[in-house]
Amino acid sequence: MRNTATVDRRSLVDAAQHARQLGGVTISSTAHAAGSTLAPHYHEREYFCWVTTGWFEERAGGSSHRCAADTVVFHPPGDVHADAFDAATTCLNIELPAELGLARAEFGDAFRRRDQRRALGLSALGRRIRRELRRCDAASGLALQGLVLELAAEWSRIDASVRRPAWLDEAHRIVHAEYAIGIDCRDIADRIGVHPVRLSREFRRAHGVTMTDLAIQLRVDHAARLLRTTRRPLAAIALDAGFVDQSHLAKLFRRHTGTTCARYRRGDR
Repeated sequence: MRNTATVDRRSLVDAAQHARQLGGVTISSTAHAAGSTLAPHYHEREYFCWVTTGWFEERAGGSSHRCAADTVVFHPPGDVHADAFDAATTCLNIELPAELGLARAEFGDAFRRRDQRRALGLSALGRRIRRELRRCDAASGLALQGLVLELAAEWSRIDASVRRPAWLDEAHRIVHAEYAIGIDCRDIADRIGVHPVRLSREFRRAHGVTMTDLAIQLRVDHAARLLRTTRRPLAAIALDAGFVDQSHLAKLFRRHTGTTCARYRRGDR
């Protein structure tokens, strides 16, 4: 990463929780405190950032964009941007090998411009990369290289050229705001003035996941934050995150994270 303005590089180093360099790929997991900022900077190689938890405001090219949890952000080399973290945020950061030549014509504009996307396939790959990053055996290096290439391939296949209507963004906002109290597609469709069938179809097309599946992932993320930061009983966490009961939480948490609530709480993930 190169800076175009003064920035406290020690704060960036201190924020790194896990980091690996292998085969030209640099992968790190970073934590940013609420209220912290990164001064304008750029990366010398193609760069992915998967927002694991929290959110931040990114300023680039005279405009700003909100990057919420479960968003994958891409920057081409030399793309200057600055970040403001209004909430405690964790990110998975991936700098790709220069020799991949991702700006080739056959990929169109996929790797030529800054973009951000939410899609089930991208999120699943992000979670797998994060799990492998925490492992220290010889096989994890091979796994990480393969997963990073798969992430780039998945990114190139997603068509982000169609401008989304405002009501689709509003539906996405509602899911993020109300996931813990239950999501009803027909109710959301009535509130934004769109037929439920069209809303379901367009939401899945835009985000690669249904509203229900997104709500479940947000509940799992909510539970994970409470497991990591509190000692509350599992039953209370389940209700707070919007699950029916502790058993419901346990089943979906393991399905989405690959580990149990108890192991996650111990840091054995």
